[in-house]
Amino acid sequence: MSATTAHRRLILLISSLMFLAAPSASALKSDKNQAAIVDADDIEMDFNTGDRIYTGNVSVRQGSLRLYSDKLVVKFKDDALQSAVAYGKPARFQQRPDGKDEDVKGKALRIVLDEINNKIHLYNKAEVTQGHNTIKSKEIHYDMSTSRVIVKGAAKSPSGGTSSGGRARLIIRPKGSTTGGSTP
Repeated sequence: MSATTAHRRLILLISSLMFLAAPSASALKSDKNQAAIVDADDIEMDFNTGDRIYTGNVSVRQGSLRLYSDKLVVKFKDDALQSAVAYGKPARFQQRPDGKDEDVKGKALRIVLDEINNKIHLYNKAEVTQGHNTIKSKEIHYDMSTSRVIVKGAAKSPSGGTSSGGRARLIIRPKGSTTGGSTP
C-alpha cells in the first residue's frame, strides 16, 4: 500500500469514530474518494521506519472529515498503516455520516487508531456527540470489527470515590428537543 493510500486509510479509520455515537451510520461515501490533505507547522518523515510526525496546528481534511490536533504521529511498516495517535488540548474530529443532517464530533486529549487490531481509543476527557446525543467519559474504546463500544469512567480511588474524570455518561435527548433536560 502506498503512503497516499495509507493516509486515506487513516482518514477512513478516523471517520469510523462516528460509530461511537451512531452505530448504523457511516461516513459520506464520497469522502474516501477525496484527496486527503494534511497541514502542520512541521512535518518529520523517517523513510527508514515509516514514521511520520506532524506537529503544530495539525489539520487533516478529506471530504466531510476534519481532524485537528497539536501533534499527529503515524506509523507505517512496509508502506502499510500500523497506527496513528492524535494529541491535543483536546484533539478534535468531525464528519458527516451518510443520510444524516448533523456531523458527528469527537474530542479527547489523545486519540489512538490501531489499524492492526481495527480499534479506536479516545483517552482523557473523551467525548463523542451527534446532534443532541453525547457520550462522555475518561475513555471510549471502539472495536470496528465487532461494532462494540466500551465506555470507561474514572478508576475508583481507595476511599471509594472516583478519581478525576468522574463516571461515564451517555446523554440521549428526545428527537426534536433542543434542550432535553439538564445539560452535563
